[in-house]
Amino acid sequence: VIHQGALTIVGRETEAIIIKGINYHAHEIENITEEVTGVEPSFAAAVAIRQADSTTDQLALFFVPKSAAENEIITTMQTIRYQIGRAFGITPAYLIPVDKAQIPKTAIGKIQRKLLNQDFYNGEFDKIVQHYDVLLENTNTLPNWFHKKVWQAVPLVGLPVSNNPAKGTLIFAD
Repeated sequence: VIHQGALTIVGRETEAIIIKGINYHAHEIENITEEVTGVEPSFAAAVAIRQADSTTDQLALFFVPKSAAENEIITTMQTIRYQIGRAFGITPAYLIPVDKAQIPKTAIGKIQRKLLNQDFYNGEFDKIVQHYDVLLENTNTLPNWFHKKVWQAVPLVGLPVSNNPAKGTLIFAD
């Protein structure tokens, strides 16, 4: 569009989720999610999340469960994870059950994924994620205060080691 003598490029921002170099479309992931029995139709949102130290997106999948019972929500989450894996060969990094009011929509009913993404980064869903991580006993269950990866120098017995840094050897061992 030429607006006030200046060329302005308008259009939608991409809603592709790029995981390990493969593009996935949010609406396709949402369609599979909404086919799961325990999910409210038109209340699933697939959002790309990228951690600061990562070179690839992760999938955060928000959905509104039909039931408030935790055991049914857990079953629904497991089914969603299975169906997404089967359909696309990926695993959602975050499965987040929310209330209808937490899925922002436009006046015509389109999901505002960008707002969900911002809320995720602002920590709005941290308590929900932590709660279900513990119930599902998944890989995120181990708290940071319990286990911290640390590199430490350990002398290796029986290997020739030079004290000269120019001729030194670096060995990574488990």
